[in-house]
Amino acid sequence: MGRRKDLTDAEKGIIIKELANSTRPEVIAKRINRHIVTVNKFLNNPLRKRKIRADRGSRKSVSKRDLNSLKRKLRRNPGATSARIFKEAGVPEIPKSTRNRILAKMAETKCTKKNPLLTTRHKTLRINWAKNYMKTDMKHVLFTDESRATLDGPDGWSRGWVLRGDQCPTRIRRQQGGGGVMIWAGIVGDELVGPVRVQEGVKLTSQTYCQFLKSVLEPWLEEVPLSRLRNLIYMHDNAPSHAAKATAQYLQSIGFKNKTLMIWPPNSPDLNPIENLWSIVKRRVYADGKQYSSKDALWEAIKQAADSIPRSMIGKLTESVNERLFDIVRLNGSHVGK
Repeated sequence: MGRRKDLTDAEKGIIIKELANSTRPEVIAKRINRHIVTVNKFLNNPLRKRKIRADRGSRKSVSKRDLNSLKRKLRRNPGATSARIFKEAGVPEIPKSTRNRILAKMAETKCTKKNPLLTTRHKTLRINWAKNYMKTDMKHVLFTDESRATLDGPDGWSRGWVLRGDQCPTRIRRQQGGGGVMIWAGIVGDELVGPVRVQEGVKLTSQTYCQFLKSVLEPWLEEVPLSRLRNLIYMHDNAPSHAAKATAQYLQSIGFKNKTLMIWPPNSPDLNPIENLWSIVKRRVYADGKQYSSKDALWEAIKQAADSIPRSMIGKLTESVNERLFDIVRLNGSHVGK
């Protein structure tokens, strides 16, 4: 219930007149239709004036029309702050806590996606790549890539809920993440090839990359049935050690050339399904903000995480590439996703 107005001069006159006639305050209050507390406050201090708050309070809810306006602003400005959304929707004077409560019923907070920069040339090459492999069954493609894992893990994965009043757990912070290991792996169909730990201190040049493949890839190829080997396509990105002429000559010597060596569009890591594999592995390795004291312990955790991934999940990663091919052609090379 809102507050009533102050006593008028006429009401104050009646109170004074009735008080002079020895009328009791509760009778006076009933006569002027006011609360007894209001009358007593006047009698205790006739000169007192109620302070008028400059802040009349803020709105605690919004109308259905306002909600529709908020939804329109959310669609037009994804990722905007709650203050900006409410301001542009014409719904001012809403506390932040209330804004968040209202928005939580229709939206959720998300981090912005990090996508590669695609120029017109990149988009054209992506379209050409998609058209060339539109009819290719991606379960025959051996997608390969290298990745690096550090002892401390990414800072962005160190967040978690803490009970109110409890202290946040401490987290070690070392230069370069405390060091780490370089790993290589491949996926073909629903099979995981590796992961393999790259020898520490080795810089992947064309020469060392070919030596690495000779020790890792060739033994695996020897176990592949000939019927499957005939349809196998090798894929790696355009890193300098991959794109070197000596690397192409080596891959040709072991049977990967022309149609069996996939031509990869530049600046397109989002198209490589093994990037999703690295994401799955690292989320398991660094679950609950876990850190490692030695590189060997980190490597064991990586192997365990990779072994725990079901083959059905790996198969879905490779199958998703065919869907992206159609998206790239449909969106003129602008499609970016994992």
